[in-house]
Amino acid sequence: MRKRKVKAQVTIIIIVAIVIVGVILAIYAINIKTSPKFNSYDDTQINQINKQIYYCIEQRAIDVIYLLGLQGGYVNIPDDYVTTDLSDVAYGLKDNQNKLPTVLEVENEISGYIDFSSTYCLDKDFLEETYDIQTDFKDSETRVKIKDNSVEIEVYMPVVLTKGEATYEFDEKYNYEIPIRLGKIINIANQIIEKQKQSEDNIPLTYLSNIETKIIFDYIDSETIVYIIHDEESKVDETIYNFMFALEIG
Repeated sequence: MRKRKVKAQVTIIIIVAIVIVGVILAIYAINIKTSPKFNSYDDTQINQINKQIYYCIEQRAIDVIYLLGLQGGYVNIPDDYVTTDLSDVAYGLKDNQNKLPTVLEVENEISGYIDFSSTYCLDKDFLEETYDIQTDFKDSETRVKIKDNSVEIEVYMPVVLTKGEATYEFDEKYNYEIPIRLGKIINIANQIIEKQKQSEDNIPLTYLSNIETKIIFDYIDSETIVYIIHDEESKVDETIYNFMFALEIG
């Protein structure tokens, strides 16, 4: 496993700080494609639990998309990566081979994280001890579709709540459309990687300046560059999305 310690530039520090703050606030501004009928049950407390599950999963979706942006497209980062003072960043180019995850692989990273973390959106012990509500639920099934201009997520997590003599079943799909242009960003990353493979030296600044998003890069050492795609058209709650990946050069 190869690691490199880095003193990151001030620009990168500022960008990541903005991302972290934005993720905390993001839940209030997400573009919801469809939402459950939170008042469809005759018990206010049950409706509130349904709403809590919905927004909890929503936050998990935001978290994972921003997280993989800081790690080169991965939640579970590969063994070979660059270690910075801010995060571990996967290689997009190593040994002159494109190592960037495909769109399908990124979709699987997102769905896997949501399926794992969504189980924590319902505290069975708390509901039973505090409200005498019995819960039963199955593992969630998440489908993710990365498009050029958004990420569409559908989560099916059947839940059954028993309160006294009444039984309530949440048998609906939670749908979200997150306005991150992840498909377009991954495509831009691949373009930069392929350009680097063709270049004997560094990519010309004129090439980078013609890309529709802002491109920031930092020399880690004489053999490694970390690129950041800073897309001002991709944001949640005015938090601009960033996608980082490392390139081995030379």
